[in-house]
Amino acid sequence: MKNFDFKLGSWLFFGVFLCSWIFGALRFHWEFASVIYSVLNFPFGFLYIIFEKTAASWVHNEVISSAIWFLSVLCQVALYYYIIFKIRVCRHKRV
Repeated sequence: MKNFDFKLGSWLFFGVFLCSWIFGALRFHWEFASVIYSVLNFPFGFLYIIFEKTAASWVHNEVISSAIWFLSVLCQVALYYYIIFKIRVCRHKRV
């Protein structure tokens, strides 16, 4: 990647962060929200849910759990950014 599009990265981070936060909170009250959370945040959100359910007792600390969730959001944003970047590169090569 030659240049980082900060505007695109910021919008992606804001969107993924907001959706992950809302569906992450709703998944405790509404089972279908867990499915939506896993689909929108595949593979990192799905891995976070598995990690959260099978984690050891030291992970149940609120700070550590939040840090791992934030890390999964950052990884998801990087994945979405990479996909969008590759789509843009392929479109420019065709033209």
